[in-house]
Amino acid sequence: MGTAGTVRTYFYVEYTSHTNLTNATIKFELGDAFLADGSDYFTTESTYPILNWRPLGNEKISDGGKTVTLENVNLASGEWVKIDLGNTTMPAAGDYEIKVTIDANPSYTTTLTILPAP
Repeated sequence: MGTAGTVRTYFYVEYTSHTNLTNATIKFELGDAFLADGSDYFTTESTYPILNWRPLGNEKISDGGKTVTLENVNLASGEWVKIDLGNTTMPAAGDYEIKVTIDANPSYTTTLTILPAP
């Protein structure tokens, strides 16, 4: 959740695996509200503090920043992959869907609600 027009220094999109994944392709579709760029980061390190943030780089980003594709991801059940979209301005108030697809299988969709500015 966020408030329209505010800037979040750290804005994370995360997927937690419910099964073991080996060399999986994970695709995040960020919709129209959020955009990734090559200077953003990701990690598959599932413990805190997270020390192994890696740059996304432009090769993982498509559709004008709306899609991030991570290949050869290995996760045990309960582990996560996390994307840090960096300094992100929250869009207009409303509900925004973010979709995650694993190896082209049925996807998971979550809705992020942005509240109106006070």
